[in-house]
Amino acid sequence: MSTLHAAPRQKSPPRPPSDATRHLCAGVYADEKFRDMVIGEIATASFQRVAPSYGFDLVPVMHHAWRATHLGAVPRIAIVFALLTPLIWGLSATSAVVACGLVLLVLLRHALHLSTKIANENEPPLRNRKRKVKRRFSLEGWRWKKETRQLKHTGVCALAAMAFMLLFIGASPSQGQLGLYLLGVIAAITFLSATVRQLCVNHIQKASRLRPHKLSRREQKIDEQQYHDCVVYRRPQHSSEPTDELASFPLFGEESPFIGAGEAVYQWDPPMNVQLLRPTENENEPLHKREHAIPPFRAHELVERLHQKVNELRTDEPNVRLPVEVRNRVYAAESDLSKDRTLLSPAGIEPDRMRALINGEDDSALHFIEVSVPSHGSELVTTVFLHVKLQGRTLTLFCVACALTRNPREFQRVKEYGQNGKRAVLAAGAQALLRLPQEISDCLRLPLYPYYLTKSLLLGSDRTLRPRRNIEIGSKVSAREEHAQEWRQVQFDQAQVLSHVKTVEERMLGAISDFLHENNVDNSEFDKRAKKLVQNSFNIGSNTTILGSAVGHGAYSTNTSADHNKGVSAPSDHGGHQ
Repeated sequence: MSTLHAAPRQKSPPRPPSDATRHLCAGVYADEKFRDMVIGEIATASFQRVAPSYGFDLVPVMHHAWRATHLGAVPRIAIVFALLTPLIWGLSATSAVVACGLVLLVLLRHALHLSTKIANENEPPLRNRKRKVKRRFSLEGWRWKKETRQLKHTGVCALAAMAFMLLFIGASPSQGQLGLYLLGVIAAITFLSATVRQLCVNHIQKASRLRPHKLSRREQKIDEQQYHDCVVYRRPQHSSEPTDELASFPLFGEESPFIGAGEAVYQWDPPMNVQLLRPTENENEPLHKREHAIPPFRAHELVERLHQKVNELRTDEPNVRLPVEVRNRVYAAESDLSKDRTLLSPAGIEPDRMRALINGEDDSALHFIEVSVPSHGSELVTTVFLHVKLQGRTLTLFCVACALTRNPREFQRVKEYGQNGKRAVLAAGAQALLRLPQEISDCLRLPLYPYYLTKSLLLGSDRTLRPRRNIEIGSKVSAREEHAQEWRQVQFDQAQVLSHVKTVEERMLGAISDFLHENNVDNSEFDKRAKKLVQNSFNIGSNTTILGSAVGHGAYSTNTSADHNKGVSAPSDHGGHQ
């Protein structure tokens, strides 16, 4: 069966969740900002398309984000309830006692913070320092005095709050006792919510299935969009400000359109051009006699061959097998889909439409062969994109590779020693009690909770399939890409990513060379260029660009502005490496 007739992926395979999925699900409990991003920018953003998911499943991440949001709102609701409900019943002394108790906790937290800061800065200056150093110490001394005064003022306020609390308890013992009970209820609810949260984290670490058994309508739409054939990207806004001519990626600018795939770390610039010439032993034979006026093959035939050859890497012996995932991916600008949304059909792109996009008969979107290589439990994902185009009696190829790096350590801490189990549950409850003053301050974030609930109820599950005036549907954020480790900090992972890029690149170049030979196209110049591409060394720790890749009789490649400024020349026949 042709690869173009493969059914589009609508559901995740029945296999255990990847480590990346587990860590992201745990991350929504550990990082409130990440949780708010998942809820605000993905779960309730039905007007925007979801970015592709590489190495993880977004559905359980969003499911646990909602659960973490509910658990996080419970102690804050209890605090507000304990403050306002007595006032409704006319128990003003009870509300005053609760308020004084909460103020005391906040002041205690502030005092501990100031004490720690003063202890760290209270170091005597050295006499043998220069004048500038003395000035610096004098400035620190002034800050020390200021923080000392703040600590004294905090103590005075705490004494005042304590006095008012005792005064209200003495004036109305019954209401004062009720206020103390409510403070105990707040502490108990905070402890219980934290223990339940830790139990959820423990379940994430051990469960063989993280998806809910029955998906909501929004979860079904997100499941469709994260594996959809078409990705809607945003074109950069026009700006009159001068751009940096020394940008690492002149082909795409500062931002890569491959949202969700991570940082672009490798590319061919400019694209490789292969003239469709017949093989000949006489190099002086005229071009018009050697050239194929009508291409001997179609672009989709080459794409199918590449799918087949790259997929063979999955069938090798287990110890050398490369777990590649190959598929067709189409990128369309949101402005090009303003009226026609047929590419976004939930059933995926039809085979005939996909073939037309590959062959250039339909220019509404740009087709890529997408090869993903997950490793380390999908914590590290390498994705290679190859575009194939037949036009002007020339085969045009350009390749881009992206690296999706590891999640933050806070997300992965659950698998470390002592971070899960019964002791971890009790420790989470104790830590929540210590963080209760911070929870009181975070009550200002409580209005976000009803806002998210209202937004999810009113906006529906998917509002990207019908055109709407002044509504942009391009993907804005990726749940995983936003918190991935920076490329220059991944150390040994860089070598692994780049080795995967080279393996996939060499496989595709070899398949293209064989395909050209089978279709009576001279591949001698292409083989020379392919060999140089494979053998080119990488500058580990920075982006890599392959320059000067014109192939064929009389072909040439001009230097880009970045080449001129950097002093890198791109030879007309052999190419170069930056």
